[in-house]
Formats: sequence, structure tokens, C-alpha cells
Amino acid sequence: MDKVITALIDGEEVEFTNSIQFNKANIQSKITYKFVLDNGATLKALPKVIINKGASNINTHLSIKCLILDSKSRASVTPSLEIFEDNVKAGHGASIGALDKNQIYTLIKAGIKREVAVKILVKAFLT
Repeated sequence: MDKVITALIDGEEVEFTNSIQFNKANIQSKITYKFVLDNGATLKALPKVIINKGASNINTHLSIKCLILDSKSRASVTPSLEIFEDNVKAGHGASIGALDKNQIYTLIKAGIKREVAVKILVKAFLT
């Protein structure tokens, strides 16, 4: 499994385009991109998996997960697949969300400061 983690802050604007190409047969791959956005950051992600002719018996999944920490940040994610071979398994998924307020509340009730609670939950997201 490959995992890429990126943090965007302070109004950064990023357009992320990435192509993962399979040219040989018999490969298994799980690819995960995780983004944390804060303080007005903007992400436009357009990752693509390409399975070329001759790359049979591929089993792959592309996952993009975005965690937004403030009301100013925005994320748009459009994963795609281009498959030119018949004998493959390929999938993709994306999620964009904020921290769960109930989880933050539970940690605060346990005596943890809000700032620390947020850090704990962000670390859990990235794990």
C-alpha cells in the first residue's frame, strides 16, 4: 500500500493531478492520498489510474481522503480510471469531511484541551 499525506494551510491553492500507470501484468496496488486543509486552503484533486493494454490481472484501488479543519477551506476531488485491458479489478473512492464534533466534545469532557483534541483526531485521520 502506498500512502501520500499532504497538509495545505494559510490560503494555499493546489491543483493536484497525478496519473498512475500500469504497464505490466500481475500487480496489486492500493494507493491512498490524504489531505488536511486549514485556514482557507483550497484543493482541486484529479488523480487518475491508467491500466494499459497488456497489463492484465491488475488489482488496484485509488482512495482520496480530505479532512477540512475550518469553514474557509474547500476541496474538490474527482478520481478517474482509464482501463484498456479486460482482466482487471480497479476501483476508486473519495471522501471530504470535517472533524466529528462529538469526538472533540468527548475528548474535552475527558479533560483534554480543545487544541490537543484536534491534534489527536488529525493524527488519527492520518494513521
